[in-house]
Amino acid sequence: MCIAAKGDKSWTDFRLDLMKNAAVDLVIKPAKIVNPNAKVVIKYPNWYEHFQGLGFNLEAEPKLFDGLYTGTETRNRSSNQHLQQYLGYEVFRYFENLKPGKNYGGWVDTGGGNPLDRYAEQLWLTLFAKAPEITLFDIRQMMNPFSENARAAWQENGTSFDFDEMKKTAETS
Repeated sequence: MCIAAKGDKSWTDFRLDLMKNAAVDLVIKPAKIVNPNAKVVIKYPNWYEHFQGLGFNLEAEPKLFDGLYTGTETRNRSSNQHLQQYLGYEVFRYFENLKPGKNYGGWVDTGGGNPLDRYAEQLWLTLFAKAPEITLFDIRQMMNPFSENARAAWQENGTSFDFDEMKKTAETS
């Protein structure tokens, strides 16, 4: 069905149109009909150079939504996404320029955050990027017991994130 609907368009153009129409017709218009004062915010993932190919139109969409939220999750750089830590900072600052004053926050994610240092680094980078708020995802994974294999091999070298100190605090709470 998608091949037929795509017609002569490139896959990128097809996905951009599809997502824009879905945003307007399936999300924004219905929300505003139910509540004209509703603020509809889009949360962009951390896909960087893949946005357009996956249908996220960074030129048109920020104008359609009342605000946006930035996926600052960068996970473990050796994972399947190969995202470097500083990209969490960079993408927040970039999105702040897409819709100045309407980038409401950064989204950090426990997924692929092994070792635990990665999660802490995502928090720091989101704070340094001046995000007005941070969403902590995923509470289910955060509630799991700490595992010794979740620490970085270089922990004993005096890093800014001390696994043992954090573990003591968590165990006494």
